[in-house]
Amino acid sequence: MLKEVLCGTDTGHKNGYVFEKAVATQYLFCCFTSPFFFEVKGERIECKAGTCIINKMGDKVVHGPIDKNSQFINHWLWFVGDDDEIEKLSLPFDVPIEIHDSDFYKRGIDFIMEERLKGDEFSDECISNEIFKMLVAVKRAHQKIGSKKDEKYEKFNKLRIYFFNHCSEKWTLKKMSQLSDYSVSRFCNIYVSFFNVSPMNDLLDWRFEFAKHLILLNTHKISEIAEMCGFSSVHYFSRFFTERTGVSPKNYK
Repeated sequence: MLKEVLCGTDTGHKNGYVFEKAVATQYLFCCFTSPFFFEVKGERIECKAGTCIINKMGDKVVHGPIDKNSQFINHWLWFVGDDDEIEKLSLPFDVPIEIHDSDFYKRGIDFIMEERLKGDEFSDECISNEIFKMLVAVKRAHQKIGSKKDEKYEKFNKLRIYFFNHCSEKWTLKKMSQLSDYSVSRFCNIYVSFFNVSPMNDLLDWRFEFAKHLILLNTHKISEIAEMCGFSSVHYFSRFFTERTGVSPKNYK
């Protein structure tokens, strides 16, 4: 059974306020009615109003306004559920999902609050059903995006391969987005929706795997490998590599 822990609708925050929770102890569903940003593995992703996100239990949660002089407004629901039930839903965690009817989720959360206040023998089941209905709606919205993504996905997949094949270049989000013909925020949103990772983190992961491959080939100096993989200095590369593997590049086998 799905259970509501805490929820609210049309919640505004003071200008510049950033919500941050180091480790989420429940699942968090948010539907934003204002522009906002969130973070995925430390990477900032900007989204427009009318976007939903489901944060996974155990993850770090960071949400805030794009403009420090404004506030973000959202409908939100902290919830828990049986592992089997959550797994069966196969929810798209940490992925921005654009929806066309934010009022649907507002009505759902308002209903949950009303049922919680009633607190009769039917309330728990009614709340569980309403949460399930909302999560299925998000899941279907995500699947609908997927069914329309063929050409766009092909374009982004080619860009992804291009970034990997040119990982020695000094990439920035602005430089990446220019190749996609989208704004930086739109480019990042689409990239995350396709590959479930931010562009820069994806490139960094590739650089790491490519560096391991080159080290094992034993045909290049560590300084050359750092340059070939796009690291700004051999010192940064060595520190990064050691943090990921527990051993220095020279001692990696």
